[in-house]
Amino acid sequence: MITLTLSLAPGLVTGEVSTYTVTGANAGETVVLMAGSNGLGMGPCPAAIGMMCMGIVGPLRNVGSGIADANGTATIQMTPPNVVGFDMATQAVVKRGAGGAQSVLSDPRVDDVFPPWVSGLASRPANPTCLAPADPPVFDGDASVVRAFNALTFDRPTTMAQPPGNPDLWWIAEQPGSVWRFDDDDAVLTADLVIDIEAEVDDTGNEQGLLGMAFHPDFVNNGEVFLSYIDDRGAAGDFTEVTRYVSLDGGLTLDPTTKEMLFELEQPFDNHNGGNILFGPDGYLYLGLGDGGGADDPFDTGQDRFELLGKMIRIDVDSAFPYAIPPDNPFADGVDGLPEIYAFGFRNPWRWSFDRSTGDLWVGDVGQNAREEVDLVELGGNYGWDLMEGDICHGGAACNSIPGLIDPVIDYPHPKGFSVIGGYVYRGSAIPGLVGRYLYTDHFVDDLWGLAFDEVGEPFCRALGALPSRSIPERTRLVLEGEIDGGAKLEPELTDGAEPPLARALRLGRPVHSP
Repeated sequence: MITLTLSLAPGLVTGEVSTYTVTGANAGETVVLMAGSNGLGMGPCPAAIGMMCMGIVGPLRNVGSGIADANGTATIQMTPPNVVGFDMATQAVVKRGAGGAQSVLSDPRVDDVFPPWVSGLASRPANPTCLAPADPPVFDGDASVVRAFNALTFDRPTTMAQPPGNPDLWWIAEQPGSVWRFDDDDAVLTADLVIDIEAEVDDTGNEQGLLGMAFHPDFVNNGEVFLSYIDDRGAAGDFTEVTRYVSLDGGLTLDPTTKEMLFELEQPFDNHNGGNILFGPDGYLYLGLGDGGGADDPFDTGQDRFELLGKMIRIDVDSAFPYAIPPDNPFADGVDGLPEIYAFGFRNPWRWSFDRSTGDLWVGDVGQNAREEVDLVELGGNYGWDLMEGDICHGGAACNSIPGLIDPVIDYPHPKGFSVIGGYVYRGSAIPGLVGRYLYTDHFVDDLWGLAFDEVGEPFCRALGALPSRSIPERTRLVLEGEIDGGAKLEPELTDGAEPPLARALRLGRPVHSP
């Protein structure tokens, strides 16, 4: 059997040379690379007959050949044509027998074709006093995702962050209700307990538990940390709670006696609870809330401006207790909607972040049965759910004639993924070619994706590299967390398993180029 592989991570770039490697041939045999494009994002070929991928592309054509070496390996280079948005199907053929009558075929493969990476200004502006910055290097290799903090394991970590003013320390929250701290040193051997609130946290549902943690921007002086979690109140039901705790020992622990309840909201179901919290560049506290769960937004909360479910909310936790309303919130007067609302029309904004350079709010909103989406969220924006799922109308709704609905920056169909995991815009210095790229992934895939914009401002994503194998009985999802200079940290988070394996932190490293 012969095998066809692509030396760079899945994803082809127009105008860039890609190298294919064929193994399993006999020494000295001619290996031909056949290719064709017309895939329209359909994914791998379901069947291969001769040199045709049935139902995906037309007959493949010869795009290059090579001679197998003594080990039966041949390398063939191809430059993808300008077929951005289509798939490129390839198949290797080893010619054997008279006229190739006994030729052997590899399994076909299909790869996305993307436009070149671009960034910054391509030329000097007309104003001679304003100089265009140099374009950063094009990122053209695999991203290396490697194990970090080898001695540490955690129980279903949901978020990790560094205290303001202390880049040498990490805090990590576990879904059952504990927060730990440890040194930012791969040789670290232990983590120390910051606070344990497991008695107050309900993590019986897969999307419940301790879901968010945020340091106050002035943590160095006030020691305040905010936690977001689900509390089971028995007959009263489940509630999202946001509480404030204070460190009285210089950031070593959080004192349980300082707890203050700032926000609470009943949750009708145990899914779509959202729960991520962060302080924005404006100093206000943001909270992402799902539509309340079930399927297809049974209570129509996403579009109901007098419900907080299905919203991004923004509150001022410094000017009043439990909180004040920022004066520029879109419904601050409470006339046309609840004053806490910042933006609406979300299904489950599970993970989201602010670009620490521009302040842009990037949200990964998990879809229903058709599409996953990434949104750039603006004040007062309506992001469509449940009239829209991604950029299509949902459930028979006639959404095209409804004004004000904002399309996602990018979305993708099932089965390319089933549950988007929002990430971060990379602003580190260790991998210059990734600067400004939005890094994210999906619960059901093994790739790390990077989102960028082409020369006309159109968004596209490119697979940057494979994440570690997750071939365990329980499914896992990868949560992109943290923004250290060397890259984002990732940690696996258990889902759908009766007894989870302990999760370990991962580090996004420098690019690794295949030989």
